[in-house]
Amino acid sequence: MSPESLKALKRWEAEKIKQLGFDGFQKYRKELFSRGKILHTNIQTYLETKDTSKLQFASNTHEKMWQSVEHVLPKIGTLYASEVPVHHPFLRYRGILDSLATYHDIPTIFEWKTSEKLKPTVAHTYDNPLQAIAYFACLQFDQAGLVLPPVKEVILVIAYEDGSKANVHILESSFRAEIWKKFLKRLELFWSQQAN
Repeated sequence: MSPESLKALKRWEAEKIKQLGFDGFQKYRKELFSRGKILHTNIQTYLETKDTSKLQFASNTHEKMWQSVEHVLPKIGTLYASEVPVHHPFLRYRGILDSLATYHDIPTIFEWKTSEKLKPTVAHTYDNPLQAIAYFACLQFDQAGLVLPPVKEVILVIAYEDGSKANVHILESSFRAEIWKKFLKRLELFWSQQAN
């Protein structure tokens, strides 16, 4: 994380602890992770089966997040990979890719995120573009025998807990180069801290 993102996270945590108390915040944080996991599971199920009857909603919030992304899903065609580990063989980092599928028939990486607050621009998504571009870089190399098409697009989809229409942020190729440079600086800082 950048120092700015870390400060924003700490400020948010402090506000929530003040509002909910420490135990309440721990419960709230657990619920947030659960919401994201359920949304990912539902998206994966839908993209694999195109069957909404198999979706699971543990709360009204889960249903609203699904409503938030529903307008994006019909534009997604062939699913190549979902929730798969990826790694970079030379820069020694790894992660879990949310989805690789066609978007308007173009092979695209999708990063699915949830939010309470609107994030109408990429700038509002903090470090999420760095994660997506890091995964894009991983896919330039063989990933343990996965047969994948050359990726052309990278998209962040922000699903909202109140059901507002999800924002779809396409990370254009010129912007991707800028994000990649930022990611490499962060990675260098990480490895230098590990060495110390």
